[in-house]
Amino acid sequence: MLCVLFSVFVSDTELLRAEVSQTPLGAEWQGNADGSIPAWLGDRDKVLNTAASLVSEEPLFIIDGTNFQSHAAKLSDGQKALFTRYPDTYRLPIYASHRTHIAPNWLYEATAKNKDSARLVDGSVSITGVWPGVPFPNPEHGVEVVWNHLLHWRGISAKLNFFEAVVLGKGQASMVYSEIRYAMPYYLPGRPIMDDEGDLLYYMTFTKEPARLAGGGLLVHDSMNADKNPRKAWVYLAEQKRVKRLPSFQFDEPLFNSDNIRTVDEVDLYNGSPKLYDWKIVGKREIYVPYNSRKLETVIYNDPESVFGEHHLEVAGQRYELHRVWIVEGVLKAGNRHIYPKRTLYMDEDSWIVLLADMYDSRGELWRTSVSHTRFRPELTGVWKVADIYYDLLRDRYFVQSAVGRYGVGITYFDDLPAKRSFTPASLRRQALR
Repeated sequence: MLCVLFSVFVSDTELLRAEVSQTPLGAEWQGNADGSIPAWLGDRDKVLNTAASLVSEEPLFIIDGTNFQSHAAKLSDGQKALFTRYPDTYRLPIYASHRTHIAPNWLYEATAKNKDSARLVDGSVSITGVWPGVPFPNPEHGVEVVWNHLLHWRGISAKLNFFEAVVLGKGQASMVYSEIRYAMPYYLPGRPIMDDEGDLLYYMTFTKEPARLAGGGLLVHDSMNADKNPRKAWVYLAEQKRVKRLPSFQFDEPLFNSDNIRTVDEVDLYNGSPKLYDWKIVGKREIYVPYNSRKLETVIYNDPESVFGEHHLEVAGQRYELHRVWIVEGVLKAGNRHIYPKRTLYMDEDSWIVLLADMYDSRGELWRTSVSHTRFRPELTGVWKVADIYYDLLRDRYFVQSAVGRYGVGITYFDDLPAKRSFTPASLRRQALR
């Protein structure tokens, strides 16, 4: 059954409000001192009305290569690097801010229970005692903030038609069209409290175009504890018509179809076990981040290739707003290996989604930076993806992943959890052969 509306939503701004200063998911309820960041909307009708009105808004101002230094305090290192590298073309259109993320009430209730029950175990490799909500709405440690992102709300299950594109110089792109299906047992409403033995995510994808890649598939199982139950992955080899277990599919292994621009753990800007890094909270700052990107989604739907600029995404349709973000820095632990010895994540305080990420090389130099454009999705009841962009600053190329309606509806959400047998190697082969 398609998930159109949940039966209960926040209609009274006091409902489930643990304290005056905090939203049900752990963000600051109030806006900032000068009003450039508003108070949390909270109410579904207000969010729907606000989201519908955004298409007619005009930018407050544009940040470009001539004035970005005066806005440096509200920019990430990656944004400043893009302005420095492409001063004549890189621009950020800044709009009024609107805090449009909400979630179902059962998720708020679960988050409230997590305040007393959720805890880190096995050296922060896993968590236990969690209900289907934000695990750490009041984080004290960097790894807790990371877990909030890893478990951010994206629906119970969904199907996506999407494209991936490697964009080289002069905006030339190599595009791949695929379908994704995923399910999150973590977010099954009404489930019992979960320990570190639970399943986190099932993920399956099939390639549709180009013809030379069509028919291939990938299946991934993630658990709550990557040490006790490591990630499992299988590929379907179309030419051989067989499924093969991958010995490893995690961390800094290069991701298929990305021309080595994106690693496996950069999907969703960061995913997988947090165990390789020491994570610390740098602080909470007001940063210009992509938000409410409905216009960009429309541009991409109408003509995906029109957004591919020579060095970066074209500005048409992009929207940036001032929001409070958690900044978390990960430094590689002694004895571990990764092509990124350091990475910095910028996480939206309302949704816990990583919106910006900076990755550094072994010399401590900024190597890559990534951006996640999101918008409010009524059928989800929450903010989620429009497009993720990954910039390789050294090679002057970038990678784009976005839901697109080439094979029907871009994203379809479901309000039930498919049986685990729908995400098995046998199911991967069966569905690939259809």
